Amino acid sequence: MLQININLALKHFVLDVQFAVEQGIIVGVFGPSGAGKSSLLAAISGVSAGQSVTNRQQNIANLAPDKRGMSLQLQACPLFPHLDVLGNLSFACKHRPKNNNQLALNETVSLLGISDLLNREVSSLSGGEQQRIVFARTLLLGQNIILLDEPFSALDWVKKQRLLWAIKYLAKNKNITFIMVSHSLKELSYCADKMLQLKQGKMTRFGDTEIISQQINNEQGTTHFSFLNFQQPRRLSEHNLTKVSLIDSQQVLYINQFDEKSSYKICVNANDISVSLKLERNSSCINTLQCILVSFQRQQYEVLLFLDVDGQSLLCSLNPLAWQQLGVTTGQTLYAHLHAI
Repeated sequence: MLQININLALKHFVLDVQFAVEQGIIVGVFGPSGAGKSSLLAAISGVSAGQSVTNRQQNIANLAPDKRGMSLQLQACPLFPHLDVLGNLSFACKHRPKNNNQLALNETVSLLGISDLLNREVSSLSGGEQQRIVFARTLLLGQNIILLDEPFSALDWVKKQRLLWAIKYLAKNKNITFIMVSHSLKELSYCADKMLQLKQGKMTRFGDTEIISQQINNEQGTTHFSFLNFQQPRRLSEHNLTKVSLIDSQQVLYINQFDEKSSYKICVNANDISVSLKLERNSSCINTLQCILVSFQRQQYEVLLFLDVDGQSLLCSLNPLAWQQLGVTTGQTLYAHLHAI
């Protein structure tokens, strides 16, 4: 178990954070700029001394940072400019500790889908490509606890999904603990088991990601979203779509972009869904799911619907007038039309 107890005086506030997680858990750290997220990672890693960090019942707080069994990937984490991509990754393999998690170079390259970048010069890489290589190098350092500070900020959502899936795979199959800072609630919700919210150095929330994410969305008035898990992807080349079946369901969806090396789940924004009482057969919307209205929440400028789609949760945001016109009650069957997936 990793136990964190941080009490550190910073310039404008005191960073005060305590939590504990089992090995192989992914913790997402969310908060506004200046909340202390990067300072938290620095304190855990040992860059800021005098904190209490216990790993597997061993107090590692007084060890030198390179003896703690952790890797810290900063937002600005440059590659060696005199080496090509393969040279940078090989350097990490050569100089990593012998007794830690040993990820093979070929395994990491395949996992992250970066084989086409190996012979490139560092100076030729885009910002997103550099982030993918820096993350690969971090993994190859072989530590069992990895701290990531905005690691994928330059990547589009499709490429992010593959790397987020890699984090989930490594946590589950290699028992690596990840603590990841991000401004993207969607990104953290996609992969994190636990979420920690920081405000002015204080840990205001810590718990299961799904619960914390919804609480933050409610508090900030930002767009709600949900994830649907699927299986059996089948490429429809003639339509430039991929047909998938929902888990434990006969219902299908057609998605625009799909990477076989990413998690088999899609993110759906609540405001990209409309609902109807009847199945609309003559419609341009190709993704319609039958569902049950479980509950709803009235908020200032929206009504949030909690829908059950064959055992999976789907959130839909409606304007109060649209909700009034719909005139439904909980337990009623609805048809959800997904307009952007």
